[in-house]
Amino acid sequence: MNNLYEASGELLLFYIYLEKNGNNDFSKEELLDALRNFYHSNNTYQVLARRLNEEYRFSLLNNLLLAEQLKISLDSNGEIDYFIYQNISTLARLLLEEIGEDNILYEDYSYSKIDINTLNSLIEEFLIKVDTSLEWLNLYRKNVNNGHILFYKKGDLVSRKAIFKHLSYLLGRNLEDNEEKTTATYLVNKQVFQVIELKGDIRDFWSSIHEFIHFIQFNKEKKASISKSLDEYAAIFYEMYALAFLSSKNYKQEEINSIRNIRYNDVFNYGKNLTDVFSYLMEKENGDISLEREKEISREKILYQKKVLPKEKVELLSKKYPWLFNEEEFAKKKCDFTIELLTSMKDNPYLYRNYSYIMGTLLAKKTLISLKEKRISLEDVKDMCLNGKEEDIFRKLGLTMNDYFLK
Repeated sequence: MNNLYEASGELLLFYIYLEKNGNNDFSKEELLDALRNFYHSNNTYQVLARRLNEEYRFSLLNNLLLAEQLKISLDSNGEIDYFIYQNISTLARLLLEEIGEDNILYEDYSYSKIDINTLNSLIEEFLIKVDTSLEWLNLYRKNVNNGHILFYKKGDLVSRKAIFKHLSYLLGRNLEDNEEKTTATYLVNKQVFQVIELKGDIRDFWSSIHEFIHFIQFNKEKKASISKSLDEYAAIFYEMYALAFLSSKNYKQEEINSIRNIRYNDVFNYGKNLTDVFSYLMEKENGDISLEREKEISREKILYQKKVLPKEKVELLSKKYPWLFNEEEFAKKKCDFTIELLTSMKDNPYLYRNYSYIMGTLLAKKTLISLKEKRISLEDVKDMCLNGKEEDIFRKLGLTMNDYFLK
């Protein structure tokens, strides 16, 4: 079969078996890429997961972990970026401690309504505030006028379809469903496009600023040598600064906090998920993951949970989630959950993509504090966000690398 992407579920299971027994004519990279793309584009995870027995379940996990390592290696000029790889657990833990679960809870809020004219005025006023050279304002106006920054109202399927049909035409292929994101920035044949789904409320301003910063990054003539760990730093800083701007415009603090907590909620969950993926990758350095090894690890975790949790809490959880205190079921659940996470990312390694949101959020918070205390200026921030490296940013913020990373 020449086209592995068209392989059926049965064949994919067969390829896993062949690979395990060393009889596969295809390269391991082709196999792993096929697995990722098949799961991603055909949405068959739930169907196939039920058919994977213990042997195939952990074989698939090991293959996907290897694919993660290969993709990290390819994205790092042939070497794994250990700056990220070795410090994910530390940073994720710090995030969970700093944000805290109690601080990310939010309910649906009745946000202030704004129309496209109000949105445009807010964006332009904000861009003038953060970039006195007016370079960003002019870039925004130019690309709104030439159709590279596109807005459509939520629920307007006709406009949405027309936008993605145009992008598909420029790309020379049909965009997959997962690529047609409601709000995103696209690089299409060296042309940058920004697509914003309008909800008709103040959240449109927040998301527009986030995406416009990515738009600026993509439009830089010479891409700065910024680490992938900082991919989201600039966009998250300016979205946070945009919320402070809204506060100065007398929008209610409750709705500003609610919008902020949308970001916090996302990165909090990234942090929790990353710890599982990271622990598997570290385990895999000592050999393939197996059910027996995972049962031993699960046993220790279960004993710890029973030790630290009140007895009544253990009883309640045991009734609601029986697998939490069954070492074999716990191991299988963790495995299946991680497989689902790893197959959800088609192009970017899971670690890189989610790590950059965690790193970006933490550094953005520190940057806001430094700006408020006047230890840095908006011009400093602009340079840090678009041209800085980890070492430079940490130095300007008065941090040491060991504040966030393993010594």
